[in-house]
Amino acid sequence: MVLAKKLHSKPGDQHFTAWLFQRTIAADLEVTDRAVRTAIAALVVGGHLEVTQRGHHQSAVYRPVLKPDQPGMDFPVSDQSGRNETSYRRG
Repeated sequence: MVLAKKLHSKPGDQHFTAWLFQRTIAADLEVTDRAVRTAIAALVVGGHLEVTQRGHHQSAVYRPVLKPDQPGMDFPVSDQSGRNETSYRRG
């Protein structure tokens, strides 16, 4: 969510990106830098995030990878009863 709130694009750019230091993400979430590295690595391995390292003492550039819906994949469906729950169904 921290990355999602920071996403922006330059005029004419088709991709949204966020430039953040991992320690900034960790501070916002009140977790360790290691927890942030682990979560980011999982998103990269899962194909949900691309990360470009820009060099020492510079923030990384994060770009979410939006995938088309795939048949048979689980996805969240909002609960229509007004409760704050999320259910999952097979597509």
